[in-house]
Amino acid sequence: MPRISEADLIIPALNAMNLSPNGTISTTDLINTLTSQPLKTTQNIDL
Repeated sequence: MPRISEADLIIPALNAMNLSPNGTISTTDLINTLTSQPLKTTQNIDL
């Protein structure tokens, strides 16, 4: 499994917060959300 940098998590984390009812998300819910969807990292984006 490739390493994912914090920079690669910013947009997906903000999207997860935006989709939550009150604009916040617990760490547990954030981890579950981020691990249930493929992430576009700077290493796997085709330019």
